[in-house]
Amino acid sequence: MTEVEVSDWARLDASGQPGKILVQLDGKKSFQDNAKACFKQARKIMNSHEKVGPMLKEKRAELECWRVHAEKAAGWKEEAGSSDGLSAESATLVLELYDAMLEQGIIKVKLPPVAPLLDLEEEQRLAFKRKYGKDIDCYRTPGGHEVIAGRSSKMNDYVSTKLAKGDMMWFHTDRGIPGSHVLIKAPWSEISEEDVEFAARLAAYHSKAKDDHHVPVMYCAGGSVRKPKGARTGQVTCTGRTYSIVVTPGHPDDA
Repeated sequence: MTEVEVSDWARLDASGQPGKILVQLDGKKSFQDNAKACFKQARKIMNSHEKVGPMLKEKRAELECWRVHAEKAAGWKEEAGSSDGLSAESATLVLELYDAMLEQGIIKVKLPPVAPLLDLEEEQRLAFKRKYGKDIDCYRTPGGHEVIAGRSSKMNDYVSTKLAKGDMMWFHTDRGIPGSHVLIKAPWSEISEEDVEFAARLAAYHSKAKDDHHVPVMYCAGGSVRKPKGARTGQVTCTGRTYSIVVTPGHPDDA
């Protein structure tokens, strides 16, 4: 059998007699197994009714509440379009409804991202670091002198040919190691050994040898730095006396 007609006692006719319902059967199962399957399905449906029933009741109440709000909103819209505009009472009710919709997540306000606040000292430090614009970092040596470091070939050219002058102290990694051009903008006689080590460590940090422990750095007077004719961007030479120091790479921000 693939189906059977049974009495439906949940639906009685006018004379009190049950209606009829057609139940589909699984032909591969016995009658008893089909009956068990039907009762199991019936229990699932009854359990669902018990769980969903209260939810439906709650949602119907919510739906009726929002229907009332919608009717009020239509009245407020009409009132707002009048010459007198919204009354104080209506305006208060509009704001109350708006707050309720925000609280329930019906209305979502997308706020602009808030930039992290920097204290005045940090803002001043960052402004000084970018004093010469992009790709040139600016710091202070322990002695208070301005030290700058190019971070691109173009800016290295600028540091060496435009900013380096007279007896300022110019630094670069030695022995052919590619790196940044670093300059202490102060007279040679006012620069301490601590300042020299500071700038040399910075030059070593901004080089291909930044991960080495001992890096050779040469330095000379800024006025003796020249750019040979036909040289590539960022390529210069020193025409005067040079000095050398071996340092461990270091960066002021790491300290």
